[in-house]
Amino acid sequence: MTIFIAPIGTDTEHIKTWLKEESRNLSTLWLIHSKKGNNDFIKIAKKLSSDLSKSYSNIEIKLKAISDAFTIDPTMDAIYEVITQEELEDVMVNRQDFIINITGGTNIMAAAAMNAATFNQTRAQYVLQPQPKDHGQSVHASMLILLVICFILDMYDYLKEHVKWVQH
Repeated sequence: MTIFIAPIGTDTEHIKTWLKEESRNLSTLWLIHSKKGNNDFIKIAKKLSSDLSKSYSNIEIKLKAISDAFTIDPTMDAIYEVITQEELEDVMVNRQDFIINITGGTNIMAAAAMNAATFNQTRAQYVLQPQPKDHGQSVHASMLILLVICFILDMYDYLKEHVKWVQH
């Protein structure tokens, strides 16, 4: 059993690519999206869910909206809530049953997804999409650098707010 948690934005092709390759043991797909902004992300998520349901009828698709795609906490909190909910619904689920996609949504959502995978001790996967020749490896290197910087800067703040610290 696999539970796939995927932040999405305007581009959702990475979800379709991942499903083509990895959907064998997938039981649940969670699409994490922001609320309406310049784009109607709720509509994008519902359309993707509807389209995927036609091809993957054996997969339960769930949607989760976040308040802000440009700060780390809403995405990290949403992922934690999804993991907690799935664990409560099925006591046989363990953290290695979860795969968190770090490809979609804003760069901040991707960084939050990477942080959430580390914090929750789950697996993380990046879907490599074809890039125009002029972008080459620099796009992927920039994403990796951004993820590392966000992880370093925000993990401490997140832990400080969400973990009870005990002093001796």
